[in-house]
This record gives sequence, C-alpha cells and structure tokens, in this order.
Amino acid sequence: MLSQGARPANDRVLTEHEAAQLSRFSPRTLQAWRQRNSGPPFIRVGRSVRYWQSAVIAWMQQQVCNPDARSADDVAPSDSAS
Repeated sequence: MLSQGARPANDRVLTEHEAAQLSRFSPRTLQAWRQRNSGPPFIRVGRSVRYWQSAVIAWMQQQVCNPDARSADDVAPSDSAS
C-alpha cells in the first residue's frame, strides 16, 4: 500500500459514492466497513468521508485470493489406507 506522502500525481479524492462505483460495493457496505474499521482506508474531515482512488485500488488488490496458492494445512490429507 502507498504511504501517506507517496500518492501518484494523478491520484483523485473520491466521494463515498464514487468509491462505491469504483469498487462495485454499495455505499452502505463501505459505511458498514468503516464502522468495523475494515475495508479500504478513508479520510474523514468533520462529517465528510473521502477515499484516495489509489488506496481503494490497492486495498482491492490486497483482497485477491489465489486458490492455487493454498498452504499444506489447507489441503486434506489423502486416504493412504486403501
């Protein structure tokens, strides 16, 4: 994830609605995640909530799951008794 001072020159500040459109999650889902301190990082100024576009994209990239990269603990042992 980008550090606070290392934003791309073309980075945009998004409203909650714009962040919802970008992430394809509803604004209500973003609100619920903020209540639980999860989801993409956000900026709060008074009652206004904003998101850095690069932070939303970086957060989404961190959520990628690779089913082929499962650990050995996740794989069920084979039945060697047969």
